[in-house]
Amino acid sequence: LPNYRFTADRQRCFYVNATDSGWPIQGNLRVKLDASDPQIICPEGFWSAASAPKLYIRMALSGTSQTSCQVFFRKLGEGGFVSAPVTFSALADGQMHTYEVDLASSGNYTGSIMQLRLDPTDGGTPGAYASIEFITAKQQEMSMVRHPLWALYE
Repeated sequence: LPNYRFTADRQRCFYVNATDSGWPIQGNLRVKLDASDPQIICPEGFWSAASAPKLYIRMALSGTSQTSCQVFFRKLGEGGFVSAPVTFSALADGQMHTYEVDLASSGNYTGSIMQLRLDPTDGGTPGAYASIEFITAKQQEMSMVRHPLWALYE
């Protein structure tokens, strides 16, 4: 199942229309949202949609008024990401929040899934960035890394 934790590296994720703050990565990715349509593309994998109906994203948005985020997925045998992503709202307050994204709410999220893509905003905002601690489908692991003080900021 997808389980990307950005404590010290990019976890083989890469960007389209985005960059990060560079090395060293310390606790999270800091992805710049200056360009239009910034994308964080996770490495290819293989899992059943039924085994990962939800995705958990721990992220902070800063320097933007945009709050609409999108998760795209690519199915086995398809050349590109689905045209209808799962959309969720985020807070653009610069604080870390954990978002539960219901992938199963998409009628297309079925069968074998190969890859995920996160679009934190539409981008194009100079100085804006997303800090991302993790993207995971493993709820039990998500709760294991949760620090008790995080509740103060949510």
